[in-house]
Amino acid sequence: MKALYTLLMVGTLALSAWADPYFYNANPGEVTVKATLPSGATDSRKISASRIDFPSGYFTLHYAIEEIKVSIEDDAGQVLWSGPVKKNQILLILPPSAPSRVVQAGFYGSNDKPNALVLMSMLPDNVTVDLEGHNGVGAVRGVSVGKAFDPKNLARLSENESTWDVLVKQPDGSLLKAENAVYPGRYIVIWKDEFGKVKTASLGTIKP
Repeated sequence: MKALYTLLMVGTLALSAWADPYFYNANPGEVTVKATLPSGATDSRKISASRIDFPSGYFTLHYAIEEIKVSIEDDAGQVLWSGPVKKNQILLILPPSAPSRVVQAGFYGSNDKPNALVLMSMLPDNVTVDLEGHNGVGAVRGVSVGKAFDPKNLARLSENESTWDVLVKQPDGSLLKAENAVYPGRYIVIWKDEFGKVKTASLGTIKP
């Protein structure tokens, strides 16, 4: 009986953890994410400013909750965005110069790891990138990267590679390798940290 109870508890915890909406902050200032649950109860998370990475925060929801209402405020209390957020959804909070202050950046949780990437650039110029697999087998050249994620525009990758370098084409035609390698099946944003280093950030999965 005790073993059955333990099994049920583990199953319940796993279901609960499967409903976590995540928020990544690419904004240069601290933000506060305020959530209103279906019951009317409220909760909030402060997420520190983006400097050398994208700080994150999340809400652990009961598995039966499909959606919560969210308001995102900057460090002065101004509302940057508000709207519904579904379970397992990941949102990226962007700087004031971005076309949109908040974009969906995939889903929280594992997936079937499609051999593809969804790419977005936060670099000031329009860029193309080369993707080079670490096994030296696969490469994808001249991938155009937009200023927003487009899940319909996938960068398809070779099945013979599991890790990829991102090479960003510079205005003079040279290629600059981003600091972080990437893995298939993810939403990837290309950006510069406060020291001017080009990086990639792996956010949500393509499929929940």
